[in-house]
Amino acid sequence: MNIKFNYLDNILPITDTKITSVEIENKGYFYRTTTNFIKISDGELIEEIYFFDENKEELTLANKIMVISDYFNFEIIMKKYSSHLQKLIIENTDEKIINDITMLYKKVIKKMEIPLENIDFKIEYNNDFNIEQLLKLLKPNITLKDNIIDNLYLIIDLEKTFKFNFLLIFINLKQYLDKEELEEFYKYCIYNKISILLIENMSHQIPTENEQKLIIDADLDEFML
Repeated sequence: MNIKFNYLDNILPITDTKITSVEIENKGYFYRTTTNFIKISDGELIEEIYFFDENKEELTLANKIMVISDYFNFEIIMKKYSSHLQKLIIENTDEKIINDITMLYKKVIKKMEIPLENIDFKIEYNNDFNIEQLLKLLKPNITLKDNIIDNLYLIIDLEKTFKFNFLLIFINLKQYLDKEELEEFYKYCIYNKISILLIENMSHQIPTENEQKLIIDADLDEFML
């Protein structure tokens, strides 16, 4: 996949063998680029950014990318995955499972009747049971890890399992990982064939072993490394 911006000269390649990083020293362009990707992740069509494959066929990625910028509040990210997880459970719950759960539900109702067996009036329970109601009660959530790097690995694992997004975009990730952590994270993404793009608000100069980068300096000069 490739990304073309109508306000930049260079085309960004997104590949399985290298991680692409864009380091934008110009504050206005950094904000503009980041905001555009956030809008795309929210389902908007942005004319300034054009996605196309190796055959130059246009790709529509609205709602198919995720932008990650808050590394101190992974709970918000996990809520998105948990929502997808519930949909996946519903889609893969067959009739036999529904029947088994319904039988258990009826047994629960009978247990609930025991404390009220000496009551003279009749009690009615909701018999319109469905899997959606059960999930609202159980609230299945994905458990977070204890540190930033392990939570990043968790996100890659979730993407590999569920394939929710075509592209993950990390904002200023290099400010939170050292060089060794970053390189290991790159290797993990490449090994699992998860496409990621890093957008940074400063230049870190020489790319790491598994990285290709575009530097945009304060004067909007572009350097592809």
